Amino acid sequence: MSDTPRTEERLNSDAQFHDEVVDADFARNLERELAAARAELERERMRLAACGVVALANTPDSAAQARQMNDEYRSASCDDVARAVDEQMRLRAQLERAMKVVDAAMLYASSGHHDDEVSLGAACEEWEAGR
Repeated sequence: MSDTPRTEERLNSDAQFHDEVVDADFARNLERELAAARAELERERMRLAACGVVALANTPDSAAQARQMNDEYRSASCDDVARAVDEQMRLRAQLERAMKVVDAAMLYASSGHHDDEVSLGAACEEWEAGR
């Protein structure tokens, strides 16, 4: 089958057009360019969709799954989004560790018991280790 079906259909149905070979070649080239442009547009649509999926996948498991894609749909922009999501996950983990220290400090301050010093120390050590 021809890669320019519209032009071939026209050639087969119109004798006058059939005689104008230059016009037929021009039409074939235009049809090929249109098909290539449509394919490129679809690829860019998929790349944009991939960026959106990666942006919304902000847990370690969902991020790993979302980043498994056909290389044709990976782009520099998608990689930038993935790095931003990684930073978001890192900051969220750091905040969770900091909140544990704050919670332990609040418990220590409100209880007046020195036994809580152990849990405060452990929370601080965990914070330092995760920085």
